[in-house]
Amino acid sequence: MPFTPVSSGCPPNTYKPKGQTLCKPCPVNSISGEAASSCRCVNGYFRAEDELVSQPCSQPPSRPIKLVATAITASSARLSWNEPSSLGGRPEIWYEVRCSSSARGECGAVVISPADKRLSTRSVQINGLRPASDYTFLVFARNKVSSEVLGVGGAEKSAVIDLRTRSEEEDVPPVSHLRVDASQSDGVTIAWSTADSDVTDFEIEVRPAIVKPRAFETRHVNMTYSTFIGLRHDTVYQFRVRVKDDLRWSQSISYQVGRGLVSSAPSEELGESQFLNQTGSALLIIIALILVVIAVALCMIVVQKKSKNRKQMSDLDVLDTYKQDSMTPDYHTASRHHHQHGNVPANLHEQLRSTTKNTQTY
Repeated sequence: MPFTPVSSGCPPNTYKPKGQTLCKPCPVNSISGEAASSCRCVNGYFRAEDELVSQPCSQPPSRPIKLVATAITASSARLSWNEPSSLGGRPEIWYEVRCSSSARGECGAVVISPADKRLSTRSVQINGLRPASDYTFLVFARNKVSSEVLGVGGAEKSAVIDLRTRSEEEDVPPVSHLRVDASQSDGVTIAWSTADSDVTDFEIEVRPAIVKPRAFETRHVNMTYSTFIGLRHDTVYQFRVRVKDDLRWSQSISYQVGRGLVSSAPSEELGESQFLNQTGSALLIIIALILVVIAVALCMIVVQKKSKNRKQMSDLDVLDTYKQDSMTPDYHTASRHHHQHGNVPANLHEQLRSTTKNTQTY
C-alpha cells in the first residue's frame, strides 16, 4: 500500500509515526484504527521488546517434530528431533529439554547434556536414569517472542515423549562377537555382530591411534566390518565397537601384527613395555642433559680456582720484589756519600793543621 497524504487523520490499518506527515500501511500481522500513530499485532502475533513499531509482528515457533528416543539403556537414553514446521516468521530459534517429574519417573538424578536452556543442537544425551523405569521428556522450541505468549496467559507448545529404561538383565551391548576376520602384513580386518539388523551406523575405537601419535582414534562405518592398515609390528592394538550415540561398548579385543589375537594380560604387559620404550629415550636425553650441566659447572669451578691461584701467586711475586728492594743496600747512595767525604775542601785541612801547631806551642 502506498503512503497516503494526511488531510486530517490516517485511515484504518495505517499509521502516522510521530514527526511525519504521511500515513504508512501497518506492518505485516498488525492492524490499526483511524488516526493511529502505531499498529498493534493481531491475536497470536507479537513484537519482541527491542523491536520498533515499524517492524512486522511474528509468532513463536511450533513444536519440534519427529522427537525420538534412541540408545536406551538401563541408565541412559538419547533424544533427537527435527526443526518445527513453522518458525513463526523469525530467523532465530533455540530449544530446551525438560524431564517431567509430575508425569512419570523421578527426575532428581537425571542429567541432560548439554544442559544449556538455549540449545542450538537438536539432540541431547540423558543420563542418571534408573533401570526398568518410566520417564517423560518435553522439548520446547523458542524464539524472541516466546516469552510474550506467557505474558498474555498462553501456553507454550512442546513435543512430548515417554520412554522406559531397560532392566539390568536386558542391558547388554547391541554389538557382540567382535573378532578378527582377516590379517594382512601390516593390518587387520575386524568384524562383529549386532542384534538389530536395521542398525548400520557404528563407531570403532582403536588404542593407540594408528595415524597420529595420540592415545586413541575413532572411525565411523556403515558396515559390520572394517579394515585397518598401517599397524606397527611392535605395538599391540586394542579395538572395541558400539552403535553410534550408544554408551555401551562391545568387549574389546587386542591384536598385534605377526602374533594375531593376544590375551589381555600380555597386552597390558606389552602396553607397559611400549610405554617404557617410548619414554626411555626421553629419560636418557634428560639424564644426558643433566650430566652435561654438571660437567659444565665443574669446569667453571676448576677454571675459577685456577684463576684464583694465579692471582695469589702474582701477589706473592709482588711482595717478594718489595722485600728485595727494601733490604738490599743502595750502593749508589753509599758511593755518593763516599765521594762527598772524599771531596773535603782543602782550606779545612789547613785549618786543622794550624790548630794542631798552636796546641803544641803551648
